[in-house]
Amino acid sequence: MNRYLIVPVVASALLLIHGICGAQTQNLDDVMTLIKSVEEKIQALDEQQKQSVPSKIAQLEQQIEQIRNTTRTDTESINGIATEIRTLMAELRNNMNQPQKPDNPPQPVPAPNKQDKSISDKDFRVFWNNGVCMNTADKAFQFRIGARIMNDWTFMSGQDKVTEKLGPLDDGTEFRRAWIQFSGLAYGNTEFNALLGLNSGKPEILDVYVGLKNIPGAGNIRIGHFKEPIGLEQLMSSNDLSFVERSFAHALNPFRNTGVMLSNSVIKGRATWAAGAFRESDTSGNGSGDGKYNYTVRLSGLPLFTEKGVKLIHIGASYSYRNPLKHQIQYKSRNETHLGPYFVNTGTLNTDSINLINAEAAGIYSRAYFQGEYISSEADMTTGDNAGFSSYYIMGSIFLTPHHRAYKQSSGTFGGAVMDEKSFFGNGGCGAWEATVRYSNIDLTDGAVNGGEATDITIGLNWYLNQNTRVMVNYIYSDLDDTGKARALLMRFQFNM
Repeated sequence: MNRYLIVPVVASALLLIHGICGAQTQNLDDVMTLIKSVEEKIQALDEQQKQSVPSKIAQLEQQIEQIRNTTRTDTESINGIATEIRTLMAELRNNMNQPQKPDNPPQPVPAPNKQDKSISDKDFRVFWNNGVCMNTADKAFQFRIGARIMNDWTFMSGQDKVTEKLGPLDDGTEFRRAWIQFSGLAYGNTEFNALLGLNSGKPEILDVYVGLKNIPGAGNIRIGHFKEPIGLEQLMSSNDLSFVERSFAHALNPFRNTGVMLSNSVIKGRATWAAGAFRESDTSGNGSGDGKYNYTVRLSGLPLFTEKGVKLIHIGASYSYRNPLKHQIQYKSRNETHLGPYFVNTGTLNTDSINLINAEAAGIYSRAYFQGEYISSEADMTTGDNAGFSSYYIMGSIFLTPHHRAYKQSSGTFGGAVMDEKSFFGNGGCGAWEATVRYSNIDLTDGAVNGGEATDITIGLNWYLNQNTRVMVNYIYSDLDDTGKARALLMRFQFNM
């Protein structure tokens, strides 16, 4: 019984004794009023607590009613009632002095038995690690749910000669990416990944593959639809790019195709290699044709790696031999935006094969970061002389806050800003701020092919509110050779996990 309600009940019982024993039947009406008061107080208790006390009060009330209806005072009856009330008081006093125990006390949860393999090895725990993650205690089974949302805004203008050649340079907005990802590991060695979503409003399959990891003497094998191992910027996630869009070099590099790839990280993470055979495929991962396989290989290394990646130098090289479907290729590129028109374009070219060579270098020195690539495409034309095309860029960035970029030794690529929760915006910090600059060029003119040449200078500012949220602003100054100048302002609002 609730101790705070026992006090008025006991007080009422005392008054009841006084009313009966002191005034006998003359004050029976007052006694009835006191009993009603006692009952009202007890009504506030829960059902289980009310079982014993109200029943006895009700019995007393009936006996008093009988006394009131009796023509003479029955002393023995009054004495009996007084005895009952004393008993009731004793029970109340006893309940008040004893600690109250709940009817169903909570049982202590036993600590997990580390030797119980059925619990420690097979039960999943759910946690947050820049995404919704699950794994067993031995990490043999892992599962992760990720997503990314990128809303872009573009504002463009250009000289009259540019708009006369390319058409209007319109402003606009789009959801550049709206993707969802399911990835994980089964039995400690079988990986899987499904990255699906909308790209500029169009549904597509991005990464969909299965693979085996840590094969003795071979490393890792992957089969499905994923990025070919060429270039540095190509292999970096769009979550981690320094600019809103990739550079001009993206136009010459192959991207995602369906195939099989072997890869590994060696020399304690100081070098990586990857090699694969691929078929050109559409956005559903499908491709068909007689023969027409493409072969791509990449090597990367870290001649300098100190302070856990705070200071490093990265170098790499890639090569790809291409057999175009229908013996046709086309290279084209916007001015490092996604909504504008194509500034350079070779049109459809008839070719038997293509040789791609890519060289890359990058480095981190505390807050500072630099990266550059050169790619050359040599096309074996079906008729006439071979045609050569090229692109390059060099970029640098510096964090205005005490942060630096991450490096992924398993793949030989770079990640985003390394942050701790104390620096998150809204958690006592201002986030991470990064200033960027890039110079890039593409030349799609050679011999009979006049695809044009363009140069971009881009400056940008990135605000990482936390590990999952970023705001980007880019200003692009474009020079279309022999035509004129154009400008673009890009903004991106991004969430990824």
